[in-house]
Amino acid sequence: MTGSNPSTLARLRPAERHDTQRLKQIANAAYGIYADVLATPPQPVRDDYVALVNDDAVFVAENQEGVAGFTVLLPIHNALLLHALAVAPEAQRQGVGAQLLHFALTHAIGQGLPALEVSLEKAMLPLLGWFGRFGFETIRSPGPGGYQRYYLRRRLP
Repeated sequence: MTGSNPSTLARLRPAERHDTQRLKQIANAAYGIYADVLATPPQPVRDDYVALVNDDAVFVAENQEGVAGFTVLLPIHNALLLHALAVAPEAQRQGVGAQLLHFALTHAIGQGLPALEVSLEKAMLPLLGWFGRFGFETIRSPGPGGYQRYYLRRRLP
């Protein structure tokens, strides 16, 4: 895991219903920075975290202060979709995001899936480089007009 220190690794676990308020807070902080440049709030800000937790789709990274980040993983056509990955501002740049991404990759491999996919809104362009460092390739870029998204895939062994 790039940029992580074993002594600072968070404990990963499935999210529980009592985590939902914290998940919403982290999503608002992490994705809210894009609110001014998007026509609607990013999907992770609008998500129903109670339903996602009930569907066993959310996993959290927990440190000494509590939930520091989370990921939402959804099955799609012969792949696993990394629907959301968010880290609380106070826990950013400490390897939590990398740890969550590594977990998502391992989870997809454990399910026998050939790929992990993610889509990013055009406003999230700076994240392309971050995902690229983990072996993701752009499979579709925004075209003229319409919904402006990048689609990325990481093939799995």
